[in-house]
Amino acid sequence: MQILAHNPEIQSYSTEDGHYITGFLIGTKLNDARWAINKNTGHDHVKKFVGTDFAIIPELINTPISQGGGGHYFGQDTKADLLKGYADNSHGKITRVKGPYSYNDGSDDYYYNFDIKLRDSKAASALTEHGASTWVPYSVSPHIWPLEGPDHDFTKWDPIGVALVIKGAYGPQAVISKMCKGTAVQCLKQPLLNYPCQKTRIL
Repeated sequence: MQILAHNPEIQSYSTEDGHYITGFLIGTKLNDARWAINKNTGHDHVKKFVGTDFAIIPELINTPISQGGGGHYFGQDTKADLLKGYADNSHGKITRVKGPYSYNDGSDDYYYNFDIKLRDSKAASALTEHGASTWVPYSVSPHIWPLEGPDHDFTKWDPIGVALVIKGAYGPQAVISKMCKGTAVQCLKQPLLNYPCQKTRIL
C-alpha cells in the first residue's frame, strides 16, 4: 500500500492491523495565528493532548479562510462545543506526544510531535484524499483553549484537538510526516522523517 507516495518528503509503508500517523503537534514559537504557548509551562499542558481528537472537516478545509474556513472547527466558540465539534468529526485519537525537540536555532524554543491512531481504513482514505489538496500537503494544526496569559504567551491552556487544515499555523514543518498500517509497536519502530532545522520564525 503506497499512501501519500506523491509527496517525496513523506515516508509510507505497510504491515498489518491499525493505521497510525506521526506529525507536528505544537511549538513555542509565535505562529501564524499570532499566539504562542509559554516555554516554562508548555511541557505539562502538551501532555494533555493525549486522547484528544484528530478532525478532518472537508467543507471547512475548502471554505475560504476569510469566511471562517481553513479546517478548524470553531462552532459556538465554547470549550464544550469545540470538544464536541472535534469529536463529531474525529478521524482518530492522539495516542502519544513526543518531544520536546529543539529548533537548534540558538533560541530556547521547542516543539512536540504526535502519534495518532486513525479510526479505521475510511479515516485513512479521507486523510489521503483531503490531505493531498491542502496548500502544503497534509498540513495540520493544533487547537487549544486559552485560560491564562496574553496571546503571545499563554501560561495556562487546555488542548482541544488537532485538525487537518489548508495551511498549518506553524508553517511547512506542521505536516504529517509518516503513515503506517500496522501495530503500534511496529509503527513506533519505523524511522521518522527529520525536518531541517528552522532558523527563523515559521509562519
